[in-house]
Amino acid sequence: MIRYIVLVSSLLSLFWFPYPFTLVLSFVASLFFPPWALFIGFLSDLLYLPSGAWPTATLLGALISLASVFVHRFIKTRIINQ
Repeated sequence: MIRYIVLVSSLLSLFWFPYPFTLVLSFVASLFFPPWALFIGFLSDLLYLPSGAWPTATLLGALISLASVFVHRFIKTRIINQ
């Protein structure tokens, strides 16, 4: 249940909260579901990207997703080995 709350709160933070708070929530949510940060980045670029600009939120989302995959594997390995 807490996973769904974190996912929904990171999605809603895109509309209600400042961008750094959205980054933190999307990283926490991507620990549960790794491609989530890429989805949030893509959605924020669709909503807020001016024409002719680089899709920085999508690129940042891809970096956060990549980092969360490594953290997720590390945590999964540590829990299984104990």
